[in-house]
Amino acid sequence: MTLEAADLTLVHPDASRTLLAIVDRHAERALAELPSGEDFLTMARRMVRERLPDGEVALARVAKSLGVSSRTLQRRLEAAGTSLRRLVDEERRALALHHIRNPRTSLIDIAFLLGFADQSAFTRAFSRWTSCSPTDYRRGLG
Repeated sequence: MTLEAADLTLVHPDASRTLLAIVDRHAERALAELPSGEDFLTMARRMVRERLPDGEVALARVAKSLGVSSRTLQRRLEAAGTSLRRLVDEERRALALHHIRNPRTSLIDIAFLLGFADQSAFTRAFSRWTSCSPTDYRRGLG
């Protein structure tokens, strides 16, 4: 059987939104149970890390990259005892501690690599994570 591309956009007169919702839930559960070489939380962290330089890490974009709905992402993160906000904060902290060790990387560059709007926002977050400023932290490394 061959279909034209335009045929794929046609709505069947007996289509059921309720049935579609049931099928979607079933498909999400089936996909969630598929084995993977990388666990879901690790994949979510990787997606967050990849999106940090873009600025705000949106739930919908991370979910789409993982092939799940936003709600499924939230549920799976909650089941793992975390949230997207917490993952973003943890990944930013880990990357900040990595980048701060390189004295050739300016603080403003680190701020933008981590998706902060400006250096002052990065400095506030870094101080919250480490109880000292990025400059003081760098001095302590030397």
